[in-house]
Amino acid sequence: MLVREIIRSLDEIAPFERAESFDNVGLLIGSPKEEVSGIVLCLDCTMDAVNFASAINANVIICHHPIIFGGLHNIFTDEPKGAIIKKLLINQVNVIAMHTNLDAAEKGTAYALAKLLNLSNVYAPQDDVYMRIAQLEDAMTAEEFNQLLSEKLNTNSRLYGNPNKKIQIVAISPGAAGENYRAALDHQADAYVCGEIKHHLILESCARGLVVFDNGHFANEAPVMEHLMHVLAEQYPGICMSHYKEEPFLQVF
Repeated sequence: MLVREIIRSLDEIAPFERAESFDNVGLLIGSPKEEVSGIVLCLDCTMDAVNFASAINANVIICHHPIIFGGLHNIFTDEPKGAIIKKLLINQVNVIAMHTNLDAAEKGTAYALAKLLNLSNVYAPQDDVYMRIAQLEDAMTAEEFNQLLSEKLNTNSRLYGNPNKKIQIVAISPGAAGENYRAALDHQADAYVCGEIKHHLILESCARGLVVFDNGHFANEAPVMEHLMHVLAEQYPGICMSHYKEEPFLQVF
């Protein structure tokens, strides 16, 4: 199998053309003509992720956050990003980024988080391609839902609002989407799960009766890469697939 076949499959799952104009997705480093020896999926293409890929003889890394982003004017190999790019080139590792196109996919970032939480009736509101609205099978208090988030995401979820409020309808926007709390209210959500939210937005949303759960960018988005790995593994059972889980210091405690 060649790298371009993986790119074609990824484009079917989450079309690259749906990425935001500021984004940088697709094949960032490597060649579409390279033969695939193995695939590692991760949230960020860190040096540890590159070392992990090399250790298991995988020459393709599919990451969520692009390692080359916002323009590249120089590569200093004695600095972190330059050192990673140097290692990728020396080890002939191809890097494919799936960022806002994966966020916008029907079964993308928010969907993966909803399924991990065992939420049902998941759907995408027409006014927000990144948000998913879902439902708890049985209502629970905000404090109970906060404990569920902490356990499922292996983090310390932050609860803002009334801990005793009953939660049934949940709006999910995994990344830095605190301002989207208004859309959550528009869809009658009891709770809003996001990756990052500013203080003044916490005050505004809680004043309107919404309960907000901030789990951090990492914890909310990591599940989509494992979900994507399982999708690709079904398509390509002969290719070794691994999900590199970043070290705990990158998580929220």
